Amino acid sequence: MPVSINEQTLVFLSCIVAGLIMGVIYDFFGGIRNGLSLGKGIVFILDTVFWILGVIIFFAAIYITCGGCVRWYVFLGMILGLCFYLVTISHIVMPFMIKLVRLICKLLIKIISIFLLPVVKIIEILSKIFAPVTCFVKSALKKHKNFVKKNVEKFRQIVIILKKV
Repeated sequence: MPVSINEQTLVFLSCIVAGLIMGVIYDFFGGIRNGLSLGKGIVFILDTVFWILGVIIFFAAIYITCGGCVRWYVFLGMILGLCFYLVTISHIVMPFMIKLVRLICKLLIKIISIFLLPVVKIIEILSKIFAPVTCFVKSALKKHKNFVKKNVEKFRQIVIILKKV
């Protein structure tokens, strides 16, 4: 079944768009990596997620545009789209992505601190209420600690005597 030039051109252009989308995703993950100080394990996980998304985009583009038929210009379109993005638009988008990731991180920290503020206040109030109780418990435990020490020492002496017999 022959494929027309129009269909091939449409497939090629859609693969270029898929390559551009992969470039945006690459910059997003790069913004996470560069915007936050992450360990090697997290960077490995992010890279793995990027490649999984890249493979999904690649196969989705092949399946949607040309019905799953792999042709050389599909690879060429993806690579050209990604390279075009990385050479031109990435220099503008990457600093924006880094700022966006830092802003989202600060926003999440604010939201978490807002939700944890009542818990912290409750703990402070409870610690003030139970401060006299903790002093009482500490002094009581000190008395029992000395009692247990004396009895353990007596038991040890008895065991030593029994070993000799």
